[in-house]
Amino acid sequence: MLAAQPGIRVGGTVHDRLGRAGVALARRQENRGPDREPHPVEIRVIIDRQSAKILATETYDIVGGKVDAEPSATTLLTASGWTDGLGVPARG
Repeated sequence: MLAAQPGIRVGGTVHDRLGRAGVALARRQENRGPDREPHPVEIRVIIDRQSAKILATETYDIVGGKVDAEPSATTLLTASGWTDGLGVPARG
């Protein structure tokens, strides 16, 4: 469903910074940097094909119309789960 949203591009199989394989979904947008000026970026979400869990998000700067080879920011998710209340550790 997410891949069918307007502006989302399916990027094929990629590996996150921990070497885990997943499918990349990408979207281009404008972010504001420390100078408060808009900068084009591509946000990628890497999703495990088997479990559908999010493995990572990566932000790539776009310079001169080309996406940088390395991300400027990465978030890796190594655990997730459900909880019944604030301050209660997640299960699963």
